[in-house]
Amino acid sequence: MLAALALVALIGAAVGVTAAMTATVLERRLEAGLLVAIGAPRGHVVLFFLSEAALLGLVGGIFGGLGGLAGGRLLGSGALGVAVPWMPQLLPFAALLGLLVAAVASLLPVVRAWSSTRRRS
Repeated sequence: MLAALALVALIGAAVGVTAAMTATVLERRLEAGLLVAIGAPRGHVVLFFLSEAALLGLVGGIFGGLGGLAGGRLLGSGALGVAVPWMPQLLPFAALLGLLVAAVASLLPVVRAWSSTRRRS
């Protein structure tokens, strides 16, 4: 049951990141076009958007992991009466998962924007 809940949360996070990145790319389309117009290779512009998403995913994964550790401990002791150990070794996994979800979910909007600007030029 917990694995199914985790999968649904992961899919929801990916959909949210895709929507946010689509909005970001649409808002900054002129900025990206200006970068290309002054000589930046399109690949660098794509890499710029993807690295921004990956960095945000990494930071989100760290804060989400810390929140999960603290929330699990509070919920375990308060609601369930069970001592939940503090396991900071899970933080790198949460950070990596946040990075991967953000980068993969951002691929479609960034590549779609890149290919649409490519057709126009």
